[in-house]
Amino acid sequence: MSGFNGAALSALTPESFWRTLHYSWGKGVLQLKKGEKLAFRVSFLEDALLDSFAQAVAGSSLTLGGAPIGVRHVSRPGENAMSRRVNEEELRESPPCNGADVVFLSPSGFKSGSVQNILPEPIFWFRSLAARWKAAYGESLIEDTLENTFVADYSLRSAAVLLKESLVFRGCVGRIRYVWKNERTAVRKALACLTAFAFFCGVGYKTTQGMGQVLVEF
Repeated sequence: MSGFNGAALSALTPESFWRTLHYSWGKGVLQLKKGEKLAFRVSFLEDALLDSFAQAVAGSSLTLGGAPIGVRHVSRPGENAMSRRVNEEELRESPPCNGADVVFLSPSGFKSGSVQNILPEPIFWFRSLAARWKAAYGESLIEDTLENTFVADYSLRSAAVLLKESLVFRGCVGRIRYVWKNERTAVRKALACLTAFAFFCGVGYKTTQGMGQVLVEF
């Protein structure tokens, strides 16, 4: 699809992160020790990409910072909480709930022109997801201004990701609760659909470079 990334890639983190979902994000620098086990998550929006990726990397050796990294195992959907599968039809059937809790697993930020916005306000959150949905499926799910959608609670902190020398992107990590209980039923259904979609497509900028990975709880 033109102008659309069909995959989202998490940051490379200690293997324990995927069991505890806790990691102290610094400035994007990961100190490695010999023999340490690391893990990352790749989310594909096309099934064919999953199979070709698994065949290409399973049992192979990659290079990270000039050092060889051996790939021991590729978890497929259903093998753990962070490996899931869903299709467009299932997402569209998301019930019209009143809100959701979102955990930002890796630093998540949003661009507004040349400005980096690290606070995940509803307008940035849903604008990002709506754009990804339209790119993937060719349809706009929300046109409303979302005047009745707001942040009910949050526990966030800022985090910086150093992608290249002197190139720093900033985002937030932590938990937030979005509430939209006073929106029309069709809008609540669309917002639930987009929020569920976030787990697979990521949110905000640099999702193919480790940022914008989220976990959603309705």
